[in-house]
Amino acid sequence: MSATSTRPPTPGPSGRAVREGTFFSRAMRPLNTTMERFIPSSLVFTIVLTFAVAALCLLLTPAGPADVVVGWGDGLSGLLAFITQMALVLMLGHILANTGPVRRLLARLASIPRTPLAAYIFVFVVAAAASLITWGLGLVVGALLAKEVAAQARERGLALHFPMLVAAGFSGFVVWHMGYSGSGPLTAATPGSFLTESLGGRTVPVSETTFSWWNITAAVVTVLVVALALFLVAPRAGDRIVELEIDARDQDTVSAPEIETPADRLDASRVPTLLVGAMLVAYLVMHFVGGGTLTLDIVNWSFLALILLLVRSPHELIGLTQSAASNVGEILLQFPSTRASSA
Repeated sequence: MSATSTRPPTPGPSGRAVREGTFFSRAMRPLNTTMERFIPSSLVFTIVLTFAVAALCLLLTPAGPADVVVGWGDGLSGLLAFITQMALVLMLGHILANTGPVRRLLARLASIPRTPLAAYIFVFVVAAAASLITWGLGLVVGALLAKEVAAQARERGLALHFPMLVAAGFSGFVVWHMGYSGSGPLTAATPGSFLTESLGGRTVPVSETTFSWWNITAAVVTVLVVALALFLVAPRAGDRIVELEIDARDQDTVSAPEIETPADRLDASRVPTLLVGAMLVAYLVMHFVGGGTLTLDIVNWSFLALILLLVRSPHELIGLTQSAASNVGEILLQFPSTRASSA
């Protein structure tokens, strides 16, 4: 059985099919088709960019082919710490989004929109808010909320265009770099990072970047503009839509372990994760009280602390981590090439 089904357009009064979609959605169809046909995976895209940068180096600088290859190779290991930080952002965001309290919150939020247009805009706004908290959370929340809204709408008899829900969820990612986990501002605020080296050793506090009035204004304006764009391209009543026909929720939940031994009992206990989570919270409080700055490491530890306080047991944390870890592979492969190309 297919996971989706297509609902044909509603004929006009004369029995003939009406033109589908808004003017903007019809105008975007050729671009959508082009992107689907010619944009490769992110890994292949990174490889293409690597060779494009190499070609520009040969054309615009006195470097020869051997110089370009040596510079690229020497730069491969120049970003290992940053790669680890980015992988943790994604992994911790995935884990946090799939904890029980967050999944229950998303289920309650999914019952709010009552019309198709409201559903599309709502999924986008929630995903954007999650992306401002951390981009790893925003990526996963957008997908989870799209499935949750689609499932609850189907139960209420509300027809929703599932591809539009998914697009709305991932559109929220557009503001991630303006938020709490923006890698550029946080790296610039981290002493000894590769960005501070390029700034002559000077660090730039997040009060001048992430929490500046101009960045907050840009984030608000971006959310409003993208919400308007979604409104303009969303299918209207009578248009052809693709509905989600299966309940795709709760795919990443971790089953309770069988308790047969004292070791099993400890694995299923909430005490170990609560103790470590409380200790990590204490560390973060002392860090900021002592005048410490917000860096990528501190962002990651703050979300790890929250996860430790929310999970039910070490067993659940291990299961969620195993599920999340499969999503970080491309980051681990892409960032070395990106860094090497800029070296």
